[in-house]
Amino acid sequence: ILLFFIVIPDMAGFFDKVFPENWHSMKMLLFWGTFPIVLLFIGGIFFILFAEFVVWLNRFSDGHAIGALGVIITILGLFGEAYQVITILFGG
Repeated sequence: ILLFFIVIPDMAGFFDKVFPENWHSMKMLLFWGTFPIVLLFIGGIFFILFAEFVVWLNRFSDGHAIGALGVIITILGLFGEAYQVITILFGG
């Protein structure tokens, strides 16, 4: 939300037409004033999704969801490493 409504229009130069040049501190106040609210919103959504993910992991390894999460993260890391090796070997 913050990125869409504040940062992208600012990068596009929209605020330069609306706010005078000496209002740069007002733009920064608006940005940093809404930043904690956005972080709390993102953190809440992440917490809800992560909690459901742990419940889903418990279906595969009852009572060992964090261990299963570690295995999934390791597999994702291996995919990333395999991508890098393939890119180095065949991409250049």
